[in-house]
Amino acid sequence: MDTLILPAVKVDISPELLEQYQEEKQIVVIVEKHLRTFSVYVDAQIRLIDLDSSAEATLVTAANISFYPELTEVRKMTEPAHLVFSSLPESCRRFNLVEPKRPFMIPWVVENIQRNDTDVYRLEI
Repeated sequence: MDTLILPAVKVDISPELLEQYQEEKQIVVIVEKHLRTFSVYVDAQIRLIDLDSSAEATLVTAANISFYPELTEVRKMTEPAHLVFSSLPESCRRFNLVEPKRPFMIPWVVENIQRNDTDVYRLEI
């Protein structure tokens, strides 16, 4: 069986967020815009939940996106949003990204994210 080697993907992270990540081993989620969405926000109560231990990582900071209840118009997003979370246990191999439900809004829920060595993840909204 042949081994398939995929090309490396370059991820641009602001220098400030990269420095903070390296110091604290935080988890970075990069959120790309999706054209069918008109506006977005992030709820400060969004969490990463370890599927094995139920440990939770909390949102530390975010860039290029508004916090609930303010909205960011997707068409005005020139850079992807960056969400920086506290760390999860080293034993964590899979986790969910879960945002609380708010009236009239659809929460972000991404299940079964496979942990990687860099703790940098790219999602599309």
